[in-house]
Amino acid sequence: MDMKVLTGKRAEELAAEYPASVFFSDTSIGMDYAEWRKGEMLASAFDMPGFLIFVFSGKVKVSAYREDGSEFVLPSENDIVIGDIQLMTGKPSPFYAEAASDVVGGIVSIDRFGEALKNDVLFLRGTLSLMAEHMDRMLLPGISSDPSSERLFAYIVNICNGRLENVSQAASTLHLSRRHVHRLLQSLLDEGRLIHEGHGVYRRWHNPSDD
Repeated sequence: MDMKVLTGKRAEELAAEYPASVFFSDTSIGMDYAEWRKGEMLASAFDMPGFLIFVFSGKVKVSAYREDGSEFVLPSENDIVIGDIQLMTGKPSPFYAEAASDVVGGIVSIDRFGEALKNDVLFLRGTLSLMAEHMDRMLLPGISSDPSSERLFAYIVNICNGRLENVSQAASTLHLSRRHVHRLLQSLLDEGRLIHEGHGVYRRWHNPSDD
């Protein structure tokens, strides 16, 4: 796997923006930060990964090859995690992950933290959410709305009783970056599904016709 582990000020900036506490409830699980240049491999097919990779920025091409030699490319996704399936199943994946642009992400050593990850409630909850999102993409082709947006809206309606007061908690629960949550909130505002009350508080828009 190609990657450059980041250190110094750049690593500190990423740690502030994407702290391990957003992804894991176990404070012993450590996250480092790395970058990949366009064309470099984040993961190779049929190899067990040494790291769990959280992609924060950039585009990743995830693909495999059919028996006839033709390439199969998965749809592009936001906030993807690489290595989670292999971690949970103990089996290698048939997919390659290649940087389609310069990529920055967080890395967690599977050798060092694998067992802790398998028992971390916050990480497992996020992994299940991402798996459900993958299934939505495969079963509902052609749907243009972002599944992350629907997950966030459902979280606001069902968990927050229609009123979101803690963006960081939403990001942690849904296994999304705070930046992406803010983008999703803006999208829901633009669609007229939320009202921004100020000071980081968002409320579901109430349509009297729904009564």
